Amino acid sequence: MDTLVDRHAGRVYGFVLRFTGNAALAEDLTQEVWLRVLRSAKGFEGRARFSTWLFTLARSVCLDHYRKDQRRSARLPAVSEPQLENLEGEAPLPLERLADQELAEHVLAAVSELPDAQREVFLLREEGLSAAEVAEIQGVPRDTVKSRMRYALTYVRRILRARLGEGASRGL
Repeated sequence: MDTLVDRHAGRVYGFVLRFTGNAALAEDLTQEVWLRVLRSAKGFEGRARFSTWLFTLARSVCLDHYRKDQRRSARLPAVSEPQLENLEGEAPLPLERLADQELAEHVLAAVSELPDAQREVFLLREEGLSAAEVAEIQGVPRDTVKSRMRYALTYVRRILRARLGEGASRGL
Protein backbone atom coordinates (compact mmCIF):
# COMPACT_ATOMS: atom_id res chain seq x y z
CA MET A 1 0.00 0.00 0.00
CA ASP A 2 2.85 2.38 0.81
CA THR A 3 4.26 1.91 -2.69
CA LEU A 4 0.88 2.67 -4.27
CA VAL A 5 0.42 5.79 -2.17
CA ASP A 6 3.98 6.96 -2.91
CA ARG A 7 3.45 6.41 -6.63
CA HIS A 8 -0.04 7.91 -7.04
CA ALA A 9 -0.79 10.22 -4.09
CA GLY A 10 0.29 13.44 -5.80
CA ARG A 11 -1.79 12.81 -8.91
CA VAL A 12 -4.86 11.80 -6.90
CA TYR A 13 -4.59 14.86 -4.66
CA GLY A 14 -4.06 17.12 -7.70
CA PHE A 15 -7.12 15.70 -9.43
CA VAL A 16 -9.30 16.06 -6.33
CA LEU A 17 -7.99 19.59 -5.70
CA ARG A 18 -8.82 20.71 -9.24
CA PHE A 19 -12.19 18.95 -9.01
CA THR A 20 -13.15 20.67 -5.74
CA GLY A 21 -11.13 23.89 -5.78
CA ASN A 22 -10.57 23.62 -2.03
CA ALA A 23 -7.26 22.42 -0.54
CA ALA A 24 -8.65 21.34 2.84
CA LEU A 25 -11.55 19.48 1.24
CA ALA A 26 -9.16 17.89 -1.28
CA GLU A 27 -7.01 16.55 1.57
CA ASP A 28 -10.06 15.02 3.26
CA LEU A 29 -11.43 13.53 0.07
CA THR A 30 -8.00 12.19 -0.93
CA GLN A 31 -7.86 10.34 2.37
CA GLU A 32 -11.32 8.95 1.61
CA VAL A 33 -10.04 7.77 -1.78
CA TRP A 34 -7.26 5.78 -0.09
CA LEU A 35 -9.71 4.33 2.43
CA ARG A 36 -11.86 3.17 -0.48
CA VAL A 37 -8.82 1.65 -2.12
CA LEU A 38 -8.18 -0.37 1.03
CA ARG A 39 -11.84 -1.42 1.36
CA SER A 40 -12.21 -2.22 -2.34
CA ALA A 41 -8.84 -3.82 -3.02
CA LYS A 42 -10.38 -7.27 -3.40
CA GLY A 43 -12.67 -5.86 -6.08
CA PHE A 44 -9.75 -4.82 -8.29
CA GLU A 45 -9.62 -7.55 -10.91
CA GLY A 46 -6.73 -6.22 -12.96
CA ARG A 47 -8.73 -6.00 -16.19
CA ALA A 48 -7.91 -2.28 -16.39
CA ARG A 49 -4.81 -0.42 -15.31
CA PHE A 50 -4.61 0.34 -11.60
CA SER A 51 -4.57 4.09 -12.30
CA THR A 52 -7.86 3.82 -14.20
CA TRP A 53 -9.47 2.03 -11.27
CA LEU A 54 -7.93 4.52 -8.82
CA PHE A 55 -9.24 7.58 -10.68
CA THR A 56 -12.65 5.92 -10.96
CA LEU A 57 -12.65 5.74 -7.15
CA ALA A 58 -11.40 9.34 -6.87
CA ARG A 59 -14.14 10.58 -9.18
CA SER A 60 -16.75 8.64 -7.20
CA VAL A 61 -15.53 10.09 -3.91
CA CYS A 62 -15.79 13.63 -5.31
CA LEU A 63 -19.23 13.07 -6.80
CA ASP A 64 -20.48 11.37 -3.63
CA HIS A 65 -19.34 14.34 -1.58
CA TYR A 66 -21.39 16.74 -3.72
CA ARG A 67 -24.42 14.47 -3.76
CA LYS A 68 -24.43 14.25 0.04
CA ASP A 69 -23.94 17.95 0.62
CA GLN A 70 -27.40 19.40 -0.10
CA ARG A 71 -26.36 22.92 0.89
CA ARG A 72 -24.20 23.28 -2.21
CA SER A 73 -25.57 24.61 -5.45
CA ALA A 74 -26.17 22.22 -8.33
CA ARG A 75 -22.87 23.25 -9.98
CA LEU A 76 -19.50 22.28 -8.61
CA PRO A 77 -17.46 25.20 -7.23
CA ALA A 78 -14.98 27.11 -9.33
CA VAL A 79 -11.36 26.04 -9.12
CA SER A 80 -9.55 28.80 -7.31
CA GLU A 81 -6.03 27.63 -6.58
CA PRO A 82 -3.57 27.72 -9.48
CA GLN A 83 -1.21 24.77 -9.44
CA LEU A 84 1.91 26.04 -11.20
CA GLU A 85 5.15 24.15 -11.23
CA ASN A 86 8.43 25.36 -12.62
CA LEU A 87 9.44 22.52 -14.91
CA GLU A 88 12.94 23.79 -15.61
CA GLY A 89 13.86 24.08 -11.95
CA GLU A 90 14.86 27.74 -12.35
CA ALA A 91 12.98 30.45 -10.52
CA PRO A 92 11.10 32.62 -13.02
CA LEU A 93 11.39 36.37 -12.84
CA PRO A 94 8.68 38.03 -10.70
CA LEU A 95 6.86 39.46 -13.74
CA GLU A 96 6.94 36.05 -15.47
CA ARG A 97 5.56 34.39 -12.33
CA LEU A 98 2.81 36.99 -12.14
CA ALA A 99 1.90 36.50 -15.81
CA ASP A 100 1.96 32.70 -15.45
CA GLN A 101 -0.21 32.88 -12.34
CA GLU A 102 -2.68 35.23 -14.05
CA LEU A 103 -2.91 32.93 -17.08
CA ALA A 104 -3.34 29.89 -14.83
CA GLU A 105 -6.13 31.65 -12.95
CA HIS A 106 -7.89 32.45 -16.22
CA VAL A 107 -7.51 28.86 -17.43
CA LEU A 108 -8.78 27.43 -14.15
CA ALA A 109 -11.71 29.85 -14.11
CA ALA A 110 -12.62 28.83 -17.67
CA VAL A 111 -12.32 25.13 -16.77
CA SER A 112 -14.56 25.65 -13.74
CA GLU A 113 -17.27 27.04 -16.04
CA LEU A 114 -17.36 23.90 -18.18
CA PRO A 115 -20.31 21.53 -17.89
CA ASP A 116 -19.53 18.81 -15.34
CA ALA A 117 -18.94 16.01 -17.87
CA GLN A 118 -16.53 18.15 -19.94
CA ARG A 119 -14.70 19.36 -16.83
CA GLU A 120 -14.22 15.77 -15.65
CA VAL A 121 -12.81 14.74 -19.03
CA PHE A 122 -10.50 17.77 -19.07
CA LEU A 123 -9.19 17.07 -15.55
CA LEU A 124 -8.75 13.33 -16.09
CA ARG A 125 -6.93 13.88 -19.38
CA GLU A 126 -4.73 16.47 -17.63
CA GLU A 127 -3.76 13.70 -15.21
CA GLY A 128 -2.39 11.78 -18.18
CA LEU A 129 -5.17 9.24 -18.59
CA SER A 130 -5.94 8.10 -22.11
CA ALA A 131 -9.29 8.68 -23.80
CA ALA A 132 -10.03 4.96 -23.39
CA GLU A 133 -9.30 5.12 -19.66
CA VAL A 134 -11.47 8.21 -19.20
CA ALA A 135 -14.24 6.48 -21.16
CA GLU A 136 -14.04 3.53 -18.80
CA ILE A 137 -14.10 5.79 -15.73
CA GLN A 138 -17.10 7.77 -16.99
CA GLY A 139 -18.88 4.77 -18.48
CA VAL A 140 -19.22 6.36 -21.92
CA PRO A 141 -17.86 5.55 -25.39
CA ARG A 142 -14.34 6.75 -26.25
CA ASP A 143 -15.71 8.98 -29.01
CA THR A 144 -17.87 10.74 -26.41
CA VAL A 145 -14.76 11.46 -24.35
CA LYS A 146 -13.00 12.84 -27.44
CA SER A 147 -15.92 15.12 -28.33
CA ARG A 148 -16.24 16.33 -24.73
CA MET A 149 -12.55 17.15 -24.70
CA ARG A 150 -12.80 18.94 -28.04
CA TYR A 151 -15.77 21.02 -26.79
CA ALA A 152 -13.93 21.75 -23.53
CA LEU A 153 -10.80 22.94 -25.32
CA THR A 154 -12.81 25.06 -27.74
CA TYR A 155 -14.66 26.70 -24.86
CA VAL A 156 -11.50 27.33 -22.82
CA ARG A 157 -9.75 28.84 -25.85
CA ARG A 158 -12.73 31.08 -26.60
CA ILE A 159 -12.91 32.32 -23.00
CA LEU A 160 -9.17 32.97 -22.86
CA ARG A 161 -9.23 34.89 -26.11
CA ALA A 162 -12.11 37.00 -24.82
CA ARG A 163 -10.42 37.69 -21.47
CA LEU A 164 -6.83 38.10 -22.66
CA GLY A 165 -7.30 39.41 -26.15
CA GLU A 166 -6.48 37.70 -29.42
CA GLY A 167 -2.77 38.57 -29.37
CA ALA A 168 -2.15 37.32 -25.84
CA SER A 169 -3.74 33.95 -26.54
CA ARG A 170 -2.29 33.12 -30.00
CA GLY A 171 -0.65 29.92 -28.79
CA LEU A 172 -3.86 28.46 -27.39
